[in-house]
Formats: sequence, C-alpha cells, structure tokens
Amino acid sequence: MENIYPLHVAVIDCGTNTFALNIYETPEGKTFKRIYKERYFVELLEEGRAHIGDAPYARALGAHQKFAETLLKYDIHQLRAVGTAALRLADNGRQLMADILAKTGIDIELIDGLREADLIYKGVRLAMPQEKGPFLIMDIGGGSVEFVLCDAEKVFWARSFNIGAAILFDQFRPADPVQAETVREMQETLTADLESLWAATADFPALTLVGASGTFDVIAAMHRPNRRRHEQLFELINSSFFIDEVYQKLVFSSHKERLELHKLPHTRAKLIVGVIVLIRLVIDKLAIEQLAVSDYALREGCAWELLQA
Repeated sequence: MENIYPLHVAVIDCGTNTFALNIYETPEGKTFKRIYKERYFVELLEEGRAHIGDAPYARALGAHQKFAETLLKYDIHQLRAVGTAALRLADNGRQLMADILAKTGIDIELIDGLREADLIYKGVRLAMPQEKGPFLIMDIGGGSVEFVLCDAEKVFWARSFNIGAAILFDQFRPADPVQAETVREMQETLTADLESLWAATADFPALTLVGASGTFDVIAAMHRPNRRRHEQLFELINSSFFIDEVYQKLVFSSHKERLELHKLPHTRAKLIVGVIVLIRLVIDKLAIEQLAVSDYALREGCAWELLQA
C-alpha cells in the first residue's frame, strides 16, 4: 500500500547523561524536520561507570514511561531507540534495558562505539556543506567520545574512546575550581589515550573540527548568545574564540560561576571541565583553525536510516 505523507518517525537516544526523544516529520519520505524534542538528565554513571545506581536507574525508567506517554499522542510510523556507552559499560545496563521494555514496550538497541560513530557521521553529513572537507567529527557524550575523519562522501577512519564527560570527571575528580596540575594530568593522559587519532590525522592537514551534541551547543551559544537552537544546521567558529573565550571561562571558573555565567544545567556545569580540556588538546595537537557546530548527529543518523528502510 502506498505511504500517506507526512510520516512521523521517532528516535530515542539513551545517552550516558541525557535520554532524549526526537520526533521527525517526513513530508515527502525523503527529507525530514524535527517537530518535537523531549529530554531528561538521567546521569546514569552518577555513582561510577561499573554500575547504574538506584537513583539513576529509576530516572531512566521514569524517562521512558514519559516517552511512552508522548508517543501515544503521535501517529508514529517507525520508532528506534538506541543505547550507548553507559549501557555498554555498566554491569546492569542490559537489565535496565529489559526493565524498560517490560514496563513501556520500548525496545532499546544496544550499539557499539563504531556503530555509534557511523550513525553520527550519517547525521552530520546531512548538515555539512558538500563542497568542503576534510572534517574531523567529534561527538562528546557522557561515557564516550566518537571521532570520525571524513569528507562529505566517505569515512577515512573512525573510533570511539571511553573518555566522555562523566568518565573524565570520575577519573580525575577535579577540585572546584580545577587546579592547573589536574589540567596538566588530563592533558598528558588524554594525549596518550588518543595516540591512534594523532596517527590517523597525520596526512590530513587543515582539518575543520566539527562538533556534534551538547558541549558544542554550549560553545555555539557563547559565540552567539542570541542563537536559537536548530536555526542553523552548520555554524562556523574560529578556534581562537574557543581558546580565548570558552576555554578560559569554562575551565578555570567555579561550578557556581559556570551556572550563573553560562546558564548551564547543573549536570553539564559539573562535568564540562574535562571535555573542554579535551577539545583544547585536539585543537592544539592538530593545529585546528576552524570549528564547526553541527545541529545534526546520531539521532538524525537514526532518522535517516529509518527513511531508507
């Protein structure tokens, strides 16, 4: 039977810190636009990476119960839910997925880091200019960071590292505000952890670093305070702005100052220091001159795949 448009497809992204439901409308079955977004900070690794504690476990279940209520209000053609780093790392991650399925009917697909990177690329590719490249996509989650070396046509190299915001916070436990010695320790550890990234990018000078997801949205908002989410799919920022403004203000401020100055949610304000140090390291090591912030990432990659089925 011929499809009747518009169609609605839904994607649930079960990240380490945030669970998000996005609903997309597909007027012609080929393109889509986001018409609804709902998200909850669950902070799955609040008590450590090995086990999801009782409080975040309950938050995760509650989020999916609310998602299930929302989905009933829409005529959903297809639904896809994906689980990432925290559910991979925690010893009770799969049990949480089973409980969510039993209580809500939402079946979460657990994906590995390379599959996550593939979906991120497919999403970012929809936003990036077709005539430029190469790009290094960097998607920072709570549990992992995905790097994809690519252009608009193909992927040259991709890898996922377990160095997300929550992991770095748990590993280094920075003081408030962070001490210079801790920053140096982070830089040294991450330099060694990312040896394969430095090797992969050696033959690709003049890269544009494309940031996807939460932390890069904060950077874009600092660059253009009146910026409205989703109005620009691919926004360029000079790396000097990041170094002179973002790095200095976010790394060496206190948690209270970050909450007040940058309107950050509590969880993000607590965890952001380590990933800002990580971004600065990548910029310095690879001589990045230009950043870009992509409004599309993993969720849009999932939506795109649903439309190809």
